[in-house]
Amino acid sequence: MCVVWSADGTRLASCGADGTVRIWDAGTGKELQTLATHGGAVRQISWSPDGKRLASIGDDHTVRIWNLANGNVELQFAGGTRSVSWSPDGVRVAWDGPENAVVVCNIMSKQLRTLQNLTSPIETLAWSPDASHQLAVATVHRVYVWNDQMNSDVPWTIEAKDLDVSSLAWNKDGSLLATAGTVGLDATGHLRNAIAVWHTKWGVAMPWETPADDDNSSGHAGGVDAVAWNPKGDHLASASHLDWKIRVWDATGHPVSCFQGGGKAIFAIAWSPDGGRLAWAIDDGTIRIRYAVSHETPAILSGHTAHIDSASWNRNGTLIATGSVADGTVLVHNVLTGKAMPLRSFGSPAFSPVDDQLAVVSADHKVHLVDPVDGRNLRVIESPDALGNPTWSRDGQYLACTCAADQTVRIFAAATGMQTCAFPGATALAWSPDGRRIAAGAPGGRAIRITDIKSGLELMQLRAPGMCNLAWSLDGRLASGHDDGVIRIFDVTRGGGSPIQCSDHTAGIVSLSWSPDGSRLASTCRNEVTKIWNPVDGKALLSMRGYMQAVAWSPDSLSLACETKGHDIAILDASMGYAVEGSPRALSFLDRQIKRDPADAHLLQLRANIHVGMGP
Repeated sequence: MCVVWSADGTRLASCGADGTVRIWDAGTGKELQTLATHGGAVRQISWSPDGKRLASIGDDHTVRIWNLANGNVELQFAGGTRSVSWSPDGVRVAWDGPENAVVVCNIMSKQLRTLQNLTSPIETLAWSPDASHQLAVATVHRVYVWNDQMNSDVPWTIEAKDLDVSSLAWNKDGSLLATAGTVGLDATGHLRNAIAVWHTKWGVAMPWETPADDDNSSGHAGGVDAVAWNPKGDHLASASHLDWKIRVWDATGHPVSCFQGGGKAIFAIAWSPDGGRLAWAIDDGTIRIRYAVSHETPAILSGHTAHIDSASWNRNGTLIATGSVADGTVLVHNVLTGKAMPLRSFGSPAFSPVDDQLAVVSADHKVHLVDPVDGRNLRVIESPDALGNPTWSRDGQYLACTCAADQTVRIFAAATGMQTCAFPGATALAWSPDGRRIAAGAPGGRAIRITDIKSGLELMQLRAPGMCNLAWSLDGRLASGHDDGVIRIFDVTRGGGSPIQCSDHTAGIVSLSWSPDGSRLASTCRNEVTKIWNPVDGKALLSMRGYMQAVAWSPDSLSLACETKGHDIAILDASMGYAVEGSPRALSFLDRQIKRDPADAHLLQLRANIHVGMGP
């Protein structure tokens, strides 16, 4: 099981249990290529430095060299076992062969050389990225290192003692080699984690271990399955299939950050060549990508000159649209590049949840559906009266809009632009998860009306003093924000009843947003405080000052977009809102001097058919 970046950072390759190798666009998540089956699970893959070929090794005991231009096998060798690595000069490919052999193939001459038959099974191997081209090969308790000439049948060794090595990673200049694995059981019967960094210059092995507190807050709760140095060599990432977390350390072993990898076991991790992103593979068959952690300031997406009223993420978290009525502009920000495309004389952006259509309101109060990439107008939804606040149904088939002229809610078919029904409702809108009902603030703001969109009949009315905004979770809970600074969460599936109250704000609520997984609720109030709540007990998990009206969760439930005082958008780490792991952390945003606070969310989730339960 493996996920690796191409040298230019534009593509990812993954392998899995279905015997295929898949190539992905790292910016969009689109699958670019599927290489034919191995005839068994693919254990590991490795890019050639020029990105034109890929080496793979599988359970069919073959090593294959793929030509990515045509998707064909260029070379094939029998006897491969589980690990393969391409040398940084592009000339050689190394793999582990039968009877614990280390095999090196010169791709130009097609000559094979067996370096040594080791005494223990080989777990993994890796070339150093620097000019020394050292080859490290890990067995259960020992790491063997050959130099570039490989003129010795007896390499120098690192004695890992009790460490069961499962992963290797070189830093950029080949002076440090990180190993990861397990060192037996702790007092509770759980696997103890172990990350060790060895100083390899001049052939001297100096063990260095990351500190671990008694409560294991500085280490993984279980064996470490993967480690990877960033390209600068100043941060090391580690991952575990037991605690489902990714941790980032500085070069001295000090923990920098920790975040959940997606609620599943993690078996592989890789830094992008620019050091700005981390990709990892988890056992639900997906690849996740997110920005990497550092101690910087938040990512700031700029361009507005006045107060931002709304923000909306696209379905895979690569774009965020922000709208300002005051400056009459919608900006579509690309969070991968930091660039923004302006849509002049528009406001109130809302991305469709099923495709990348963007609904915006024009200066003449019509709703336009536009292409967020080039701004092309796809359709116009018109009405005799001015429309506002476009809100998509979960299935993307309908748009609900408010009409101030007669204080009604109007429903339109997105495909045709035709109005399907209208019913009373003056302010804020929220669709039910099944798309059959609309919640809207009643005229006067003293109640919430829930209406059947087919018949237009009112199904339920909930008392709501001074209601400002609404948000409906996927599991049927309806949150309402009020002028008294209280958020009320109604269980609509049980008739509303007595709501759970979130009451730590000291001013009126101006924005609400559920995390897509329903685990948390974010809010912003008029005194510029943003809070993340536990919706089960109404307690605040995290409080952040200095953020204004717009607030919106990313699709993965890990990042939160908030308006700053300077009318920019900051991308904040909301993953720490689960408990006591600290305030939002910052992260490096590509090579640019744009910074992003958090270890944000994965930006893409790629269906990759990753093998479950296979070692690295």
